[in-house]
Amino acid sequence: MEKDCELKLGPPERSQRIDVIIVGAGISGLVTAYRLLEKEPSLQIRILEASDTIGGNLKQIPQGEIGAKWFEGSQAHVYQLLQRMEIPIQQRSVVDATLPRCWELDQTVSSNLAKYELQRYINELQIKAPFFRPGRFSIRKNSTKMEKHINNRLFFSESRKFMTNLVELVCGSKASDITYKEFMSLCYGCGSLQNIINIYLECPNTLLEFDSAHLLNALTQRLQGTEFLVSRQVKAICHYKDYIEVHDSTQKIHTTDVLILAIPLNALQQINFSPPVPMELRKVMNNKLKLRLMLTSFIAGYGDAHWRNAGYSGSFLKNEPFIVGYEYRPNVYGGMMIHDSGSESLVRSIVLKAFAENYGEAMETPHSYNQHTFELSSLAHMPFTTPWHRIVWSSSAAASTCYRGFLGGAVQSGLRAALNALLLVRPQVVSWTDVADVHCQNCPNIKDVGALQLWMSGLNLYNVGYYTLYASSVLLALQLAFKKFG
Repeated sequence: MEKDCELKLGPPERSQRIDVIIVGAGISGLVTAYRLLEKEPSLQIRILEASDTIGGNLKQIPQGEIGAKWFEGSQAHVYQLLQRMEIPIQQRSVVDATLPRCWELDQTVSSNLAKYELQRYINELQIKAPFFRPGRFSIRKNSTKMEKHINNRLFFSESRKFMTNLVELVCGSKASDITYKEFMSLCYGCGSLQNIINIYLECPNTLLEFDSAHLLNALTQRLQGTEFLVSRQVKAICHYKDYIEVHDSTQKIHTTDVLILAIPLNALQQINFSPPVPMELRKVMNNKLKLRLMLTSFIAGYGDAHWRNAGYSGSFLKNEPFIVGYEYRPNVYGGMMIHDSGSESLVRSIVLKAFAENYGEAMETPHSYNQHTFELSSLAHMPFTTPWHRIVWSSSAAASTCYRGFLGGAVQSGLRAALNALLLVRPQVVSWTDVADVHCQNCPNIKDVGALQLWMSGLNLYNVGYYTLYASSVLLALQLAFKKFG
């Protein structure tokens, strides 16, 4: 096996064996390292990062945040981490609630009916989500795709497009690629679908915000004894009985007792595992998406608040392509756009054109503009929470069971990864409180829902109209038959 790995990558350079290697310097990887050293300061830790900077989705420029921005108080893991680090937390800046939002969905002739059936559908998913807790149900190959479920429940193209785009934003995969059960499980892990909409689209004033640069500085200060190696993409992992060898893009081999993969599923697909991972994990990791979906976060600065002058609060949704915008503060407008890989250079022109269409031509020429592109992590799979021998899974997308894809999920997966690693290298330092810290907090509980409530939640304009038309046709046919054969 060792010879096979060396033949694929050429003559390697071997490093000294250390206790723990973490792949990925995002929030999950940093929290994992912080927690490990907090419990056992004597551990030798090395972090490999494929990019040239640390922080992952935590990006900041002078105008504001680009990347992870806000979180809810219910995301207990990140809230407790910030308190422990003494990072100031404040409510999101207040936006004038008297101004309407500018949604393309609100501007069509059939908007009221489309909004009504959309809200009915969201309420249906909200009620049924608690029944899809991971481990409570099984995912079969013949499960209904989310796209088909949406089309069977919604009639208007506006509401269908809204839900299809929302699925792509939340899951990092097309609605045609994820099943209904997988999406419902994900909604449960994110604290409900309404919670996702509140954070991504509504951006309420109840959201909490913090300075990401302050958090990164606090974490790196506590990790001064940790070795950071940037621009080191992992190419192969060779798993032996008592140790693991990690081959990176610089032809160097790192030897460790425990390996923590704090990267999403998309990145795991690019690593060669020897021996191969178990079949159930291989099926998930080899399920490559037809298209890589990207999310570009942007910030534009203006000399005047043109959106307020136009009579809007500055929050809008444009159906094609999928753009979400929100007001950071007066004169500063930000947001995010979901798109296919390779379209990064077109984002600025598309976004500014959308601004001009919604708020006036002055929005097309900002004083300043910045953007950063992230690859959307695919969440269309069950989380990896159980280590594979000496390999521990991390990252919000791969290993979190609570608030997947959010900051809270990233911190939770980091805490769990640290716990699993300690059980392998320093089991004597683990206590029951460490296990309790990893458990999901404030996630929805399974509640008793009556059959009538479940049935009522599934009624919407589409099926009610269909049932009404069907019943009317039957009654008309009976009436004609009665007149003819009376």
